[in-house]
Amino acid sequence: MNILQIISNSQLGGAEKHTKLISIALAKLGHSIQLVFPPGPYTPYFRQCEKFGIKTYEVKNLKGSPWKAAREICNLVNMDSVNVIHSHQHRADFITRLIKRRYPHVVTITTIHDQLGKDYPLWKTPWKFFPYYVFSFLGVHDLDYVIATSEPVKNYIKKLYFLHTDKVVHIPNAIDTTEIDNLSMKINIHEQFNIPKGSIVISYAVFCLK
Repeated sequence: MNILQIISNSQLGGAEKHTKLISIALAKLGHSIQLVFPPGPYTPYFRQCEKFGIKTYEVKNLKGSPWKAAREICNLVNMDSVNVIHSHQHRADFITRLIKRRYPHVVTITTIHDQLGKDYPLWKTPWKFFPYYVFSFLGVHDLDYVIATSEPVKNYIKKLYFLHTDKVVHIPNAIDTTEIDNLSMKINIHEQFNIPKGSIVISYAVFCLK
């Protein structure tokens, strides 16, 4: 299967980590993967996918005009051979919607990692929430399938975007244990954060860079 992964951000975040991880996993299963992303701090990590036979493309317009980004992607990628577009983040969803208009044979999927109000809380900034909601609604609603990374997110987006139950599926984010094996604590956490000695400390890592 020929799968095109599109992500509209290259920050050091969980969505970027997930996109890299799932692209590599699919490539190992024998699928042909192409990965499109904008310039940013995570770009070198996206480039690591090339070691697994994944074609990578840096598209500056992913942070600019969605219409220009869609046109540029179609010029870079042989869309006639693409079976599936998997988008990550709402700008990428909208761009995927534009591409599907031109290539209706492609199955479109998006993964939604968190709730919309996280970036623009409705009760704090309604003038930002509603334009962003319309933008995200247009992107998500026309795609074929929506993946939610948790049950609360699944229930939230079904109500938020008026999506049919069969269209939304819950698939938790995968964890590559090879990236956390043999990691050792580099600091004395009690001294670093001025925590009394003998206190129990529970911590977790959002993601690891390797």
